[in-house]
Amino acid sequence: MANQKVQEKTNTLETYTKVSEKLAKHLSKISAVHEKSAGAKASEKDVKAHKEKISDQNLEIKALRTKAAEWQFKG
Repeated sequence: MANQKVQEKTNTLETYTKVSEKLAKHLSKISAVHEKSAGAKASEKDVKAHKEKISDQNLEIKALRTKAAEWQFKG
């Protein structure tokens, strides 16, 4: 009887161990996906910032072209 209870507890412990290992693998995969997602979000922010910078630079170029045209007209 005692051996049977020990065997049952051993089986239960083995089951818990297997489940724990599977959960750890899934958690690892979820963490990897989360890191990729965070990286993608950071990249999106970088792209947005670069687009804004390009837009600002385009405005500066237009202003400089306007000034250059004024100077040519005056000269």
